[in-house]
This record gives sequence, C-alpha cells and structure tokens, in this order.
Amino acid sequence: MSLLIKVCGITHAEAATAAVGAGADFLGFVFYPPSPRHMALEQAAEIAEFVRDDVQIVAVFHHPDAKDVERVIEVLRPGWVQSDVDDFDAMRLPDECRRLRVYRPATVSRLEAGSELALFEGPTSGLGRTVDWDLARDVAARSRVMLAGGLTVGNVGQAVEAVSPAGVDVSSGVERAPGVKDPDMILDFVNAVRKAEET
Repeated sequence: MSLLIKVCGITHAEAATAAVGAGADFLGFVFYPPSPRHMALEQAAEIAEFVRDDVQIVAVFHHPDAKDVERVIEVLRPGWVQSDVDDFDAMRLPDECRRLRVYRPATVSRLEAGSELALFEGPTSGLGRTVDWDLARDVAARSRVMLAGGLTVGNVGQAVEAVSPAGVDVSSGVERAPGVKDPDMILDFVNAVRKAEET
C-alpha cells in the first residue's frame, strides 16, 4: 500500500491543483487565525470544490471553538477534521466526517494501537521543526501514523526509512514563502516520497 501524502496549509488554487496532479491523497485547509496558512472559509470551500473528487479534504484546527467547527463543516464539507486529540472531546462531528487526531510528544502515550489513522507532530505545528524520529518510529510500529513536522524534499526519504510511517504530512517544506506553496516543490516532494517507497 502506498504511503499516504498530505499537503497541508493550502491557500491558493494553484497549489491545490498541483498537489492533486502530483498524486497527493489529502489537502489540508487551516482554520487557525494566527497561522500564515489560515484560510477564509468561503475561499477554501471554492478551492475544495474543484478537487474534492480527486483528494480527501481536511479541515485543520487548533483548539477551536465548537461553533467555528460547525460552520466550517457546513460550508467546506470536509471528509476529515484534524485537531489535537484533546480538542475532540468538545466536538460534535457528523458521522461522515472522520477524525484525524494530532498527537504530540506530550500526548503520544495516549495513542492506542489500532488501524485508525492519526498524525504525529512536534510540540508546535507549522514551524518547520523536525520531530523526534526515534519516538515517531516507536509510535508508527504500533499505530497507523502520518508523520508531520519539518519534512522537506531533502529529508523525507530519510524520514520514511527511519520511521516507516503510514503517511507523511508536509506544509512549510513546500513553500517559497510562509503560507505560499510552490507547485514545483510539491511535485518534487511527492516524487521523493514515491522514490523512498521503492528502496
């Protein structure tokens, strides 16, 4: 089974179509105002409509207000909602909306073994900081984990070899400026992942 690839922090249609064309499995739209990748909901929904038949749409939150989550789900119609594991305690999601729980070093001990896809990230998201791959490998050995944090074209092959994750998540590693994805970098990243699978 091919490694899952998520391109997170989509802010432009060009990046979305490039990611889909390259073969990404998930596109993440960030709804967290302090982030340079925060999207206006209506703009995100417009982009998602063009690609939703070819990719999984993920609404990405960080400690959100319940009403904000409800509004995003209503307008964006994501297949997945991503947020820190504790955030889901206060969320009510429709049955058709799957949870992508984010675990960090401080909470990863709570990740139960199983087939449900989860995301392993460093203490803070969106800063391009590489996570502890040794810890990530231990987690990936018992759970279906998507690895995030500081992944780039230059290191994703090493990360795949070191961690053996179910998937990888890239954001700042394919940007030419904060919040601005580079289509060529997206393609190079996906190609690097596929090459790593062959070794």
